[in-house]
Amino acid sequence: MIKRIHLPATFSIILMLLSGLHTISMAANCDSINAPLTSKFRFLGSWDANGKPNYLEPENDLVSSNLIKFVTTALPETVSVAENDEYFNDEVRFNTELNEASEVFLTMVHEGAGWKNTLGYYTYDINNPPSTVYDLDSMVVLFPNVSQPGTVNPGEKILLGSFPAGTGIGYFLIAKGWNEGSICIDSHIVFTDPKLNTYTTPEFRQQTILLNYEQDEKLLLCFEDNKRPAGDDDFNDAVFYITANPGAIDTTDIPKIPTAKISGDTSICDVNAPAKLKVALTGKAPWSFVITNGTETAKYEDVQVNDYVLETVLKGTITLTSVKDKNKNGIVSGEATVLNHLPTAQIEEFINGCTINDPVAKVSLTGQGPWTVAYSINGKSYSANSSADMLDIPITEEGEFALLSVTDALCSGSAEGSIEVALIPSPRAMISTEGVLCNDGVATVKVSLSGVAPFSFVYTDGSTETTVTTSESSYEFAVSETGTYSLVRVDDANCGGEVNGLAVVSDGTEDINVEIDAPASTCFGEDIALALLGETDGLAVKWTTEGQGVINNADQLNASYSPADNETGEVVFYAEVDNGCAVKTVSKKVVINEAIDASFEYSPADDILTNSTITFVPAMNSYDEYAWDFGDENTSSATLASTEYTQGGVYTVTLVVTQDGCSGEGNAELAVLSKDELYVPNAFNPTAQNPENQVVKVYGNNVDEDGFDFKIVNRWGKVMYQSNSFAEANSVGWNGVNNNNNVQQELNVYTYLLKGKFIEGEKFERTGTITQVK
Repeated sequence: MIKRIHLPATFSIILMLLSGLHTISMAANCDSINAPLTSKFRFLGSWDANGKPNYLEPENDLVSSNLIKFVTTALPETVSVAENDEYFNDEVRFNTELNEASEVFLTMVHEGAGWKNTLGYYTYDINNPPSTVYDLDSMVVLFPNVSQPGTVNPGEKILLGSFPAGTGIGYFLIAKGWNEGSICIDSHIVFTDPKLNTYTTPEFRQQTILLNYEQDEKLLLCFEDNKRPAGDDDFNDAVFYITANPGAIDTTDIPKIPTAKISGDTSICDVNAPAKLKVALTGKAPWSFVITNGTETAKYEDVQVNDYVLETVLKGTITLTSVKDKNKNGIVSGEATVLNHLPTAQIEEFINGCTINDPVAKVSLTGQGPWTVAYSINGKSYSANSSADMLDIPITEEGEFALLSVTDALCSGSAEGSIEVALIPSPRAMISTEGVLCNDGVATVKVSLSGVAPFSFVYTDGSTETTVTTSESSYEFAVSETGTYSLVRVDDANCGGEVNGLAVVSDGTEDINVEIDAPASTCFGEDIALALLGETDGLAVKWTTEGQGVINNADQLNASYSPADNETGEVVFYAEVDNGCAVKTVSKKVVINEAIDASFEYSPADDILTNSTITFVPAMNSYDEYAWDFGDENTSSATLASTEYTQGGVYTVTLVVTQDGCSGEGNAELAVLSKDELYVPNAFNPTAQNPENQVVKVYGNNVDEDGFDFKIVNRWGKVMYQSNSFAEANSVGWNGVNNNNNVQQELNVYTYLLKGKFIEGEKFERTGTITQVK
């Protein structure tokens, strides 16, 4: 929080820190200044007894060594810079002005004062800058003590605040402002704006220099604390840098710090020839700069161009030590390497004189790749290229091999050395096998050798290596276990050679080349055909399975499998095949598909009438195909089907469904009644499974209960059953029991008499016979 302090006009002020709070005391030893100025002071917070602010940013900036070097070089202690016309002219900007809103920070870089000074800032509208110090709204103290060693260190920074666009920020330094733990104004205050420094003549009122340290996006603020011209004009008594959002500060008319960067690695083939290096310069011409390789230096003056190409005979790593443009010293960077190492080529060794193993001459190279090496064999010239510093040159004939010359990426150099080459045929070894392990027998492995005896070769079975030495051109050994044997290496009396071949020792199962032929899937309940295909002559076979059914002809090449009831899913079949030497088992998986459920329901289930819609719903609706036959020459392939019958009668509806090549069939009989018609079955069985077939009912529609009479009599005319209710005759009916004595009747033929009327009024009277069956 910024605190206002009002003082009487006749007193100066001392700000003291007591118990972390700001208090005011009077200082008799301070020259008084007027109250209007002292009343403008504000404070960002408290500080310790040495004047170190408690409101520093928690993390310091890292002040680069290049920046420190620039300050000490450009602003050397006690050396005046007042003659630099780029620092001192009417166009130079002294304050920072914001193009856009931004936070602004001030960071300590360097101090070289003999006094203990106090630093602060003030703000103003850039369209209405202050003309005198009394036009300032406030003066905010930042660093109470910027000069005492160890109080404020390089990199420590303070947030001034967040300011809108159009804000100007000026800075002031209270000379000798820190006095024995207090801020005391008993001398003078220097401002960045020269017109506020009215204590001296106009030509000496500039007390600060503002520099654009462009490469780090920082503005350097440099103070001269003594009243000019009384001071040393070195402007290094307090040096800070100002930072804000990129582009927020208007840097127009702020002098830029000159820079120089050297580059251009090169190699000089002639040791006395100069190398050309590039120096990129910023600032105002003319420039002068100094280069060094660490032991020697060279100075270049009156340079007029930004991109300067220099010539130097210095060798090694070249760096810049200093640069100065027309007005001021600058910052240097970069390095360049100048070499004059000529390439060389030298024969190191000759590898393997055996022709089969690609004998080579190994040549070592120095210089900068890639290289081209010229050589000769028996006087005939050749060349070889390399990007590595060791080159293998293949030798294809006997005689003298000699190096001729070498060229690297930069220069040509010396190549020396020659050898006499003698090529020796290399040995060969081949491994093979005879026979198989049959009935616990043995097999013979043979190794054929060529070259100069004695021979040494190594063979392996994949896990163990065995070394054999022989003077013969062939070698045999017996094996009693299956496996693959191969050669690892072979050597004769002169050198190593080439190995090839494989010896595969088997138990004979590899000679059995058969497979099972069976369908990948089959339909529910169907037998599965099994056949053994391939080279089947002389083989004995035994079929087995993990299934629940039965294999038929289990000892024949062709067999079949009868699944168990309700068996579905994956079934694995095995054929154990014996060729008299070995037994091999092959297998095949067959999937027995689920049973096809072709049952269905229909609606309405009762009292089906002509010219009314009947809907058929299958029990499973996910099969591939559906084929409906409604018994009246009408069909449908829809999953959910419907139809209408135009004539009464009994119809058989059939559904055939297909899934994965398998099919199933379901059917049902539908009794379709014509409107205003009656139907009485002509047979019944009291013990039938279907309840509808156990009784005699009257089927019909639109039958009026009034006047209805249904009577069943035996052959002698005796009434066995009678009902005057159509609803009872239609839903219950007669079950073959004599209604007079409740005795179940024997098998017989009965007569029914039916009369009544339809609801529309049409009368009916019918008779017929009913046979009781079993």
